[in-house]
Amino acid sequence: MPRQSPSIADIFSGAFENFHGDLYTALPGRVEAFDPTTQRASVQPLLKQGYVDESDERKTERLPVIQDVPVLFPGAGAYRITFPVLKGAVVLLIFSSASLDTWLSKGGEVDPEDDRRNDISDAVAIPGLYSFNAVPTSAPTNAMVLHGANIKLGADDATDPVVRKSDLDAFRTSYNLHKHLGVT
Repeated sequence: MPRQSPSIADIFSGAFENFHGDLYTALPGRVEAFDPTTQRASVQPLLKQGYVDESDERKTERLPVIQDVPVLFPGAGAYRITFPVLKGAVVLLIFSSASLDTWLSKGGEVDPEDDRRNDISDAVAIPGLYSFNAVPTSAPTNAMVLHGANIKLGADDATDPVVRKSDLDAFRTSYNLHKHLGVT
């Protein structure tokens, strides 16, 4: 039986699938390393890439670790919130619709000098993504809460931890119960 030529629909469908195979928008990732000075991470995407091989079998392959991913912290101007980003932290990788290389090195409004789109190398990471089975704390409905064992306010070199109300209450109770013996 002679081999049948693919239809125009099959050709377009194959081309469309091929195009989308290398088009990235957002993926969960795991931090493999983080440099707090440059605020860049090495991130392993956590979703494998699926494809159909020559024998029409579905296969998956692990995506490569992405190097030098800028980690985004909330802030504007001189105000920011930063926190430790530890190995194993889960982040949301977002892939820029244009090459970030020139902008990252120069800042401002630039010609990207590379016309790639939604490439895996143009990722930024937003910390704080959790799977449904690993949500770390419940979210309060009546207050902003900073969770963490060591919270500090101030500049980059802040050394004094924030004093919690429970610590002040314990100090006040201890102070109020304190008595000097032998002093009148």
